[in-house]
Amino acid sequence: MRGALPAADPRTVAILDAVRSELSKDGYVFRYHHDGRPLGEAEGALLLYGFVMALAEHQQGGAVAASRWFERNRAASG
Repeated sequence: MRGALPAADPRTVAILDAVRSELSKDGYVFRYHHDGRPLGEAEGALLLYGFVMALAEHQQGGAVAASRWFERNRAASG
């Protein structure tokens, strides 16, 4: 968000891929894996992280993915 690394930097891309595959489920992002329970059973998702993912997707050029992240988390915000 602050421009520490460019959006196209391989480290940025790798982090986003890891968050997508390991810490997200159904459009929500979780802080970490817990004690073997599936994501969503040990704690709720952190909506702020979902909005950060929307911003990150937008910076990567993924307008559709950014909109999906944003709308999913906006809808859950009430």
